[in-house]
Amino acid sequence: MLVKNECRNSPLGLLTQVRRSLSWIHLLDLDGIGFILLIDEIEEPRQTAPDWHKRAKAEGSCVTGLYLRAVGKAPAHIVLYVREPYRGIPLIYRWTTVPSLSICYTLAHEVGHHLIAMRIHIPRQ
Repeated sequence: MLVKNECRNSPLGLLTQVRRSLSWIHLLDLDGIGFILLIDEIEEPRQTAPDWHKRAKAEGSCVTGLYLRAVGKAPAHIVLYVREPYRGIPLIYRWTTVPSLSICYTLAHEVGHHLIAMRIHIPRQ
C-alpha cells in the first residue's frame, strides 16, 4: 500500500506506525484503495465544502480521517489527519503501540466506508 506523507512536521515513527496499523487490516479489505495520504490536519472549509466539514471546524470537532471514493481516473484513497490521533498521548507512550492503535482505529473506520462504497462483504473464516 502506497503511503504519501505530506505532513510538514511528522511525529517520529509515523510511517512505521501507519505501516504497522495497515498490517493489522486484512489485505482484501484494502483492495481498491490506491493510497493513504498523511497530512497534518483538516484544512479550513471553503465556500463549497460540505456542511459536515464546516460544522466540524466551527465546533472544533476531532476529525482523524476521511475516505474519498474513486472519481474518474483518481483512485479511492484515505486521508489521515495525523495531529489528531497523537493528541492526548503522553510522550512516554509515543514509542509503544498506543499511537498505532489510534491510527488503526481511524484506518479501520475509513476502510469500512470503502467496503460500504464498494458494497462488498468479505466473510471471515
